[in-house]
Amino acid sequence: MISISKIKIALALMFFALTAFFYFAPQTLKAETLNTESIKSAAVTMYICSNTAVPSGYVVVSSGTSYQCPGYAVYQWGIQPASNGLTACLGSSYPSPYFITGESTNPINSCAGFLGTMTLSTPSNGLVACVNGVMWSPWVITANGTSTQCGGYGVITISQPAQNLRICSNSVIPSGWTVGPQSQFYICQPYLTEVMQETAVAAVGVTTHLLYSRDGDKAVLIQTQSATQ
Repeated sequence: MISISKIKIALALMFFALTAFFYFAPQTLKAETLNTESIKSAAVTMYICSNTAVPSGYVVVSSGTSYQCPGYAVYQWGIQPASNGLTACLGSSYPSPYFITGESTNPINSCAGFLGTMTLSTPSNGLVACVNGVMWSPWVITANGTSTQCGGYGVITISQPAQNLRICSNSVIPSGWTVGPQSQFYICQPYLTEVMQETAVAAVGVTTHLLYSRDGDKAVLIQTQSATQ
């Protein structure tokens, strides 16, 4: 016969086991969840060598030396799909329709061989962007200015075309639009302003690229002595 004392001991052991399970199980699940999230986050960044073409739609987000990428001035690049608010290496190509809205040229180790870092943003009416990026069609410039956000370059305010919209004369004129007489207005200085008018005739505009140039649906760095691609 099983004594009462043995039954009490067995019940106490069962109680202890259940308590330990419910106490430790949530922590284990939480750790597994965090590990899964870390794996997903790490999978966002892919790595290639700098002598390999960057896949369409991707930008370089980090650059450094690695034994996996041997050779003189060959770096290992971390790449990610372009996205709104992404910080990338300044000098990396980037896809349409993103605009550069921030730049830093302070020396950093995370983008070796590049000019610094840049922030990419999706366009919207009233967005303030860096003037040295690509002006994607059909966006136009409605103001010029200066700001510390672009590492010494000027800034522009962009908008989509609209009838009677006042734009700056350094703006590209999209197809299907023309402009009226020019006049002076402080928001466009040192350029003049002009009023947009819709037309069936395609108009051609010219703008000066200070750092990037358009290559199809991609913006590419204009080669400079201080940049390495």
